Amino acid sequence: MAEETTPPPEADEPKPEAAAEEAAAPEGTDASAAEDALEAAAATDDEALEEAPEPAADSGETSPAPVATATAPATAAAEDGSEEEEELEPAYPAWAFRLGLVLTIAAVAAISVQYAKKFTPLLHEVAEFRELVKRAESGNATAQLQLATNYFDSYQQSATEGLPDQQMLVQAYAWVSLAARAHVQSEDEAHAKDGNADAETRKENTNKPKKEETPEIWMSRGVQFALKANEGTRKEKHQNLELAYKWLTLAQEQGQADQNATTAHNTVKLELTTLGGDYIARAVSVVAAHHKMLEWRDLLDPDELENAQKRASVHAIKAATGNAHGHGHGVHWTYTGITGPEHWGELSPEFWMASRGTRQSPINIIRSEARPANFLKAVDFRYNSRSTFEVRNNGHTLHVNVTSPPGEPENLITIGGEHYRLLQFHFHAQSEHTLDGRHSPMEMHLVHERVESHGNEENTGGNEAGHGNGHAEDTEQSSHGKGGGKQLAVIGVMIEELPEDSVVGPRSDFIRKVWATLPALEKQTPKSGKGVLINDMHPMELLPEEGRRSYYQYRGSLTTPPCTENVLWTVLEEPVYYTKAQIERFMEMPFFKKIGGKNNRPVMPPKGRFVVRYQDYPRWSYGGNTGPEHWGKLNPAWSVAGKGKRQSPIDIVTARAVDGMRLEQPLQRPVQVFYNPASTVKVVNNGHTIQANLEMDDNNTILLGGERYNLLQFHFHHRSEHKIDGKDFPMEVHLVHAQEANPAKLAVIGVMIDEGPENAALKEIWEHLPKPTRHAGEHDGSHRVVPSYTLDPTSLISREGDYFQYRGSLTTPPCTENVFWTVMEKPIEMSPAQIEAFRKLFPRNNRNVQKTFDRLLMRYDVPGN
Repeated sequence: MAEETTPPPEADEPKPEAAAEEAAAPEGTDASAAEDALEAAAATDDEALEEAPEPAADSGETSPAPVATATAPATAAAEDGSEEEEELEPAYPAWAFRLGLVLTIAAVAAISVQYAKKFTPLLHEVAEFRELVKRAESGNATAQLQLATNYFDSYQQSATEGLPDQQMLVQAYAWVSLAARAHVQSEDEAHAKDGNADAETRKENTNKPKKEETPEIWMSRGVQFALKANEGTRKEKHQNLELAYKWLTLAQEQGQADQNATTAHNTVKLELTTLGGDYIARAVSVVAAHHKMLEWRDLLDPDELENAQKRASVHAIKAATGNAHGHGHGVHWTYTGITGPEHWGELSPEFWMASRGTRQSPINIIRSEARPANFLKAVDFRYNSRSTFEVRNNGHTLHVNVTSPPGEPENLITIGGEHYRLLQFHFHAQSEHTLDGRHSPMEMHLVHERVESHGNEENTGGNEAGHGNGHAEDTEQSSHGKGGGKQLAVIGVMIEELPEDSVVGPRSDFIRKVWATLPALEKQTPKSGKGVLINDMHPMELLPEEGRRSYYQYRGSLTTPPCTENVLWTVLEEPVYYTKAQIERFMEMPFFKKIGGKNNRPVMPPKGRFVVRYQDYPRWSYGGNTGPEHWGKLNPAWSVAGKGKRQSPIDIVTARAVDGMRLEQPLQRPVQVFYNPASTVKVVNNGHTIQANLEMDDNNTILLGGERYNLLQFHFHHRSEHKIDGKDFPMEVHLVHAQEANPAKLAVIGVMIDEGPENAALKEIWEHLPKPTRHAGEHDGSHRVVPSYTLDPTSLISREGDYFQYRGSLTTPPCTENVFWTVMEKPIEMSPAQIEAFRKLFPRNNRNVQKTFDRLLMRYDVPGN
């Protein structure tokens, strides 16, 4: 058998790969040019492809391998004589891959061209529709009418097919009512509406044309808008011209236009034409839209009509505010129309709570349904009497920022153990809250922000937390910054008109000073600008008198956008009074015309919330209408002060006293004193006296009638409260003890103080007598450093003379009759200077003596005497 070899091709014979390439090339095409085209289109690397195998010899004859032949192994001797491993060769040569790729690209290109021809018109239609919607949302009446017509055509087509699409009709009516400017009221329409109508009634009347309207009304309305054509912003002027054209054209169509209306119509048409562009076309579209709106309205049921009106309101708001997709910053809101309270939640994503919140304010407070709450306490006001006020016009109300002088205490209140700093106060007319459905002429809101600590920091006042600003630009917005995360406490104070025959009180006079700034605040105060400053005034004068601060409390929101639900509302029941002229002057501020003639949000539904009530009573004092003679009438809990039979103090008539040692009753036994000579006392001024509180760990006790009593505190009176045989003393000190077994039972030792040498035991205390801890603008004892001293309480009790005992009461409200009195006959002494220092703080802080009503008076010798 002949040896199998693979001879080289003949010199004039083409190589197999070259032959294949030539075969694949079109006739008349240079093979190298075709190869270049393939190389440019191919995605694979030529070097990665193996050459096709050369033909094998058979009986010494050679023939080129066919292009489509199956793969066959080929062997070749390596230069070193070893055989290479057999490999699978690719099924197709490189040129085949390149050719296929070219053909695929060509096919895709051809298909793309066909689809582009088919869908390009559709893409153009989408672009045109988007542009139409954009123009319609900007308020263009012609675009709105065209969009409405498109929706209505779609509705008709669906109806023809037997499946009417009512949503298309709703959309059509919403846009056609916008094009007809049905959401814009004329002055006579606004006046015709009842200002007290509920939200549902107002909503029903918003866009619904009145069938009973006559051409005469249209003519009057057109003239009104024509007269307003030069007022407001450029957009408002254009809108007034469109509406004047609409109503005057409708009147002319009915042949009812008089000479004035015809003149006005021609003037309006001329002005629209002068403006150029498509302004006259827009006005014509407004008229056409009005007719279509009347025609399509009857195709909607009441629910669909309401839905369409809501949609129209949303689009109208976007057009009016330019806030189609923006945030709440700078969003224009008012108290009426499409930017009024009913639509605040639609003006900005940040205002969503205004329409969807569950604890919105204000509310109607029904007195009979408010729940009395024993856990509530009086609001603790600690305002600084030297505060500074910055009065501003923020475009919605008169807004007053409040600050304290640098380095002085802030303006604070305490509610439920939480402390809040006063930021600002502002006004609403009418009142926002109502009591039993009744509005007050005005309402003032004092906006406070919760603080974690309240040292002597300078208060910057902040911006307003709205309704914030909830209302510094509305911190009924600033914290009310935008409601923010801060918790707010707002005090609502009703303002009533002062009767003409009343004398103007200090609170009305205080407002007179604020109102004096109004001429300088006719224009809105720029956010970066300064308001009018008023110095050294006391915020307490904004409130009802102390003791007349009963309140209603509930959880709610800012009453201005963003209406954040982070407010603890405290609405005072007792109003303050302003004069009629003051109330009217506020209502004359120019911003009222721009925001709807009012600045009060309607009351919101309670949605399951409950209101609690705190009953306040007048504070007591030692003179005037709140003095000792009236204590029993100031508060029902103090009635014993006027009706009790065991009241203190009394005049101790020594001739009536019996020897207590001869009595067998257990309680009437000599008192035994066990005081710690190194006791620690903390001294405070509680507004009624100087009081020294003792530490329980010092174990200061007395034994009385077999019971142990712990010394709680001692305090002083000027002049003495008890008398002895009709004689009083410059001062008296009371050492108050509580029974260990029953702390409700008290035992008080009373010691008279007469003039004499300086009292060394009290010297250090008297050199640092504190100011009242509850004085306005200062902090209470639990939040300030209280001075402490070391003192022997025994030094306050005379070791000479006798003492007297009787059953009595506290000598200050509530005057409870739970005290066993021990009154020392022999006084201790203080220097005239010490007595005078106390007198300057408390000219009088003693109750007058009470009737004894035949009470038993006992006399004992001082132990060890």
